[in-house]
Amino acid sequence: MSVQDMASAARKYVTRKVLLGGSALLSGVAMIVLFTFVPYTWKPERLMSGEFVTDTLIIVAITLLGMVCMIFISQATNASNIASKLSKAMAAFKAAKERILDKHAFKQWVRDVQQPRDLRDIKQRILSKAGVDDPTILNLTEDQILKLTESAQKYGDEYYPALTKAQAKLCIALKSGVKVHFPSPEVYLSAKSVLDDRTPSERLSSEGKKKSGYALVSIASKVIMTIAVSMIFTMFVRDTMENADAMEAAGKFAVRMMNLCTSSFLGFIIGGQLNDIDAEYVDLRVEVFEDYLHDDTYRPMTVKEAAKAEYEALDTGCQNQPPQL
Repeated sequence: MSVQDMASAARKYVTRKVLLGGSALLSGVAMIVLFTFVPYTWKPERLMSGEFVTDTLIIVAITLLGMVCMIFISQATNASNIASKLSKAMAAFKAAKERILDKHAFKQWVRDVQQPRDLRDIKQRILSKAGVDDPTILNLTEDQILKLTESAQKYGDEYYPALTKAQAKLCIALKSGVKVHFPSPEVYLSAKSVLDDRTPSERLSSEGKKKSGYALVSIASKVIMTIAVSMIFTMFVRDTMENADAMEAAGKFAVRMMNLCTSSFLGFIIGGQLNDIDAEYVDLRVEVFEDYLHDDTYRPMTVKEAAKAEYEALDTGCQNQPPQL
């Protein structure tokens, strides 16, 4: 696609946002006009009425309907826009995946190279945050690590710095392992749907949590704001009886329309940001693909060779078992 076509798509995307924002602004202007030229009286006791509960539930329902519908619309239009982050990430993902000719070798590389490397990086990051700058300390025995709490030590030809008791305790705990949920290698081959120093394994393991967490916080905050606005406007009533029902209906209509427009606008933004989160995780997969494709030292085993190694390891383990009495 040409630069002109991309610019046109970008203009359409901006136009949609301007229209949504303008609609919400016009609804606000309508409410300002209504409450400026029509006299209303403040009556807090209306919060205790059943009418307030009914009006609030209607407004919340309108808010959720407008937001959820616009989230789906936004995600669909964003995904079809070639200038969006998700479209670019999916294009890069498909191109990189096509270069991986042996899927079995790639999955083996993830288990044998990428995940152990990530585990090493996780341990180094934890040690660095605790003030331990020499990760080779983890190669020492538990007794040798405890000896470092007294003073710096020399083991073999290597020198090791002194540790505090807390640092030594941490090193011993890390030697026992780190609780990390590594995703299945198949995850990297499928693109389903802030600075972060976590490894790709850690970040991909929380892919679903990040999206659902962001959506829940955004929707919940909007509902809470909606209820607060509803409480404020419920306490306003006409101070004269003339055309009171019509004026009250006009006020309710203005409030509901404002909530529909603002929730739709927020839903549009949320949908685009959810797609951006998807794009982030797709980019992580591409990053792992590139690491694999540039690794010239790894030699994967065939399926038969892997089965033989697994069988021999199992057979050796059985031979090392003490005889049963």
